[in-house]
Amino acid sequence: MKGFTKKVLAGLLSATLVMSSSMVAFAAEGDEGNTGTSTGTGTLEGILNTDVFDVELPTVPENDTTFDFIVDPEGLIAETEALKYSGATFEEGKILFFKNISEQGTSYSSTSDGYSIKNRSTMDVDVTLEAEATLGAEGLKLTDDSTFTEDETTSIYLAMKSGETTKAIMEGGSSMTVMIEKAPEGAYEVIYDTETTKYDFVMTDEAKAEGYVGFKTMSFNMVGAANPTEGIDWSALEQMAPTVQITWTVAEHSELPDTSSISALTIPESGNVTAKVTIGKDSAELTSITAAEYKGELLTQTNGWGVTYDATKGVVTFDDGVSGDLIGGKTYTFTATFTPAEGDAYTQVIQYPAGE
Repeated sequence: MKGFTKKVLAGLLSATLVMSSSMVAFAAEGDEGNTGTSTGTGTLEGILNTDVFDVELPTVPENDTTFDFIVDPEGLIAETEALKYSGATFEEGKILFFKNISEQGTSYSSTSDGYSIKNRSTMDVDVTLEAEATLGAEGLKLTDDSTFTEDETTSIYLAMKSGETTKAIMEGGSSMTVMIEKAPEGAYEVIYDTETTKYDFVMTDEAKAEGYVGFKTMSFNMVGAANPTEGIDWSALEQMAPTVQITWTVAEHSELPDTSSISALTIPESGNVTAKVTIGKDSAELTSITAAEYKGELLTQTNGWGVTYDATKGVVTFDDGVSGDLIGGKTYTFTATFTPAEGDAYTQVIQYPAGE
C-alpha cells in the first residue's frame, strides 16, 4: 500500500506538471487580451560643420620699409664702396635696390624681402594682391619692360612676384591672384567635448605642433629695375619720391575668371550657331553684341538677323539669317560688350572664321 501510494503521488505530480505547462502555453498563445507595446524615440546625434576658414596673414611692422627702394643711376654707392650704408653689400649691375634683412646681416638687391600667407582652411583660398603706385616726380614713368628696350626716359620697372608669377605694376594699379591649397587630410578631426557635451571639429595635435609643414603657404615680394641708359636726367627724383602700396585680400577659391567673356562660336552643320557666355567674378552682364558686317544692335533684332541671349543658361543663339551666313562660311566680326556693376564696361571681339 505504501509503495502504491508513492506511485500514485508520482503519477499525480507528473500529470500536474504536464497540465500546468500546457496551461501556460495555451494562455500565451490563445488569449488575445494579453498584449504589449514598446515605443522607441529617434534622436539626431548632431550636425557638425566641417568647413574651416583659417588663414594666417602676415604681421606688418609699424614702420614698414619692406618695399622701400633706392634708385642709384650714377652708381654713387659703388663709387664710395657703400660708405653711406656702413659697407653693406649691393647687387652688382643694378641701379634699383631694396633692403634685405637676414640672419647674415643687411644687404641690398633688386629683389625685396616679402611676406607669407598660410592657409589652414579646409578649402582652397585665393590671395589677391593689388598694387598702386604714385610716381610723384614729373617725367617719371612705370614700364612693364624690365629690359628698357629703346627706352631713353626716366622709367622704372616695379612688379609683384609670387613663385613663378610676376605682374608689373602700372599706372592705374595692377592685381594678381594666387591660389593656396587647402589643409591636408588628417589636419582636423572630430572629437566629443565632455565639458560642453557637444561634438567639435578641431585641429589635430600633430597639426598644432611646432614644425608641422602640412599647411601650404604663398610668399610674395617685389622686384624692380631702373633704366640704366646713360645720359638720362634723374634730378626730378630729388624733389619727389615715388611710392608703391600693395594690399592683400583672401577669399575662398573660386573657379570663375576675373572678368566675363564669350567663347568662340559653335558652328553646326545645320541649325543655329551658338556661343557660351561665362560670367566672371565681376558679375558683368552681356549688354551688347554688334557685328561690323551688320548695322544695329543684334541683341535687339527680331527679324532673323539678331541674337537671343539666355542668361540662365549662359548661351547666345544666333538667329536664322546670321546662322545661315556663318554656316555658309561668311566672315563676321562680332563685338560683345560686358557691363559690370562697378567699373567701366569692356569689350571682346570674336571673328569667324578665326584669323580671317
